[in-house]
Amino acid sequence: MKSLAIVNGLSKAGGGASYGVPALCDALGREGVRQFLLNVRSEGDGEDQLPDPELVHLITVMGLDMRLLRLRWSPQLKYVIRDILKRENIQ
Repeated sequence: MKSLAIVNGLSKAGGGASYGVPALCDALGREGVRQFLLNVRSEGDGEDQLPDPELVHLITVMGLDMRLLRLRWSPQLKYVIRDILKRENIQ
């Protein structure tokens, strides 16, 4: 089984999702799931909450306009996700 998780930043300042998503990915990796984590990073964001590289394949992208992610769709992100799913054969 393969799984792709997506998080908008991995800095400690990001709080909940920045901590919880990498921890979930690590747990799934320990259970044998081939886990991928897409980190959509903004300029100046840190990567403080990194998953275990033995368990999770981290993919970081920058330069996407994500300021109002919940209020509008980001077509650039759609193409990044589609490429990862196709390249890694994730269904």
